Amino acid sequence: MMDATTSSFCDCESDLDNVKCHCGEEFDANEWWWEHAPCDSTVRLSCNEREVLFNPVYSVGTAAVRGTMPLIQGRQYLWEIKMLSSIHGTDVVVGIGTAHVDLAAHSRKFIALLGNDAESWGYSYKGDIIHGGSREPYGPTFGKGSIVGVHLNMWTGTLEFYLNRQRLGVAFKIPKNQILFPMICSTMGNSAVRLVTTMSWAASLELTCLQSISSMPSLSDIPGLKAIWGRTFWWQQATEIKKKSEEPQSTEANYELEIISSGEEEQEKILRTRKVVRSITRRRQYAKLYY
Repeated sequence: MMDATTSSFCDCESDLDNVKCHCGEEFDANEWWWEHAPCDSTVRLSCNEREVLFNPVYSVGTAAVRGTMPLIQGRQYLWEIKMLSSIHGTDVVVGIGTAHVDLAAHSRKFIALLGNDAESWGYSYKGDIIHGGSREPYGPTFGKGSIVGVHLNMWTGTLEFYLNRQRLGVAFKIPKNQILFPMICSTMGNSAVRLVTTMSWAASLELTCLQSISSMPSLSDIPGLKAIWGRTFWWQQATEIKKKSEEPQSTEANYELEIISSGEEEQEKILRTRKVVRSITRRRQYAKLYY
């Protein structure tokens, strides 16, 4: 039997046992919560419907829950789920599904509900991604203390996952013309999770620009951008996070040197990006002053 005991976001082992650990919960954004199903004894919600206890006492099959907010075309969504208990057994899967997913379909079977058919997509604690009944290797395993992030882009139709705020890459191409819901399922008895944060944004030029330039380390220390990425859009730079000792100091002189040493086409690209960054920063400063 597989037991995922690694990849914890923090070292609060004892606090997790008492559900007291709140590491990684600094983003105070909650747009939705888990949907309460009065007749479902396999799921128990608490803490304003943000915490879920699957299969209280013991398990006889797969328990599942969906989010209250539909995920619609033209928006980007990010949410994070913290694993509050050790994980073992058949499967625990984080993902999304359409309104056609029957959450009680396998309440008497031990099976990964998410990804079992064409109506859902998921990331298993075993490190696989699942869709249409097929599994493929994808990322690390996750377990007690792990924070699993989900980024659904309903503008481009992509679904990717994060583990402890490290990007794992695009997992699926998703149809953009249907309404989806956040979901999670567990076959394990007495397993608990907490919804850490839920955020969404309408597709915009600003968001597209930020995503385009997030891969340019030389821009990460520009004050306006640093504030934006640190507060809300940290997930865009997740793969670029390095230890400070490994990062070159990003100064104006270094930035100018980078422009000079680049090719003509690259110079033009960097300068255009710089203008966009300054424009975004000025607009945000203006908004703070007058609104």
